[in-house]
Amino acid sequence: MVSTDIMSFSTFDRETVNAPDLCSLCRAKAASLRYAVSSSDDASQKLNGYCCSDCASNLVTALEQRQRSQIGVVQGVFYA
Repeated sequence: MVSTDIMSFSTFDRETVNAPDLCSLCRAKAASLRYAVSSSDDASQKLNGYCCSDCASNLVTALEQRQRSQIGVVQGVFYA
């Protein structure tokens, strides 16, 4: 059975949210998005924080690669 990963991003208002100035992943760039990642296998295992746009893109790429490795992709066609 293939697990389902759930990832979400949202903007936030620095005036009302106590967010860090720097990305919690790379700690080099300004945090601009809030992220949350969880798996259908274990909803209690959740990763969340604030990240820059580059790290957000890296998270999406990592999710795509994880899903492709679980179900198999041959020449751009998905096989379950």
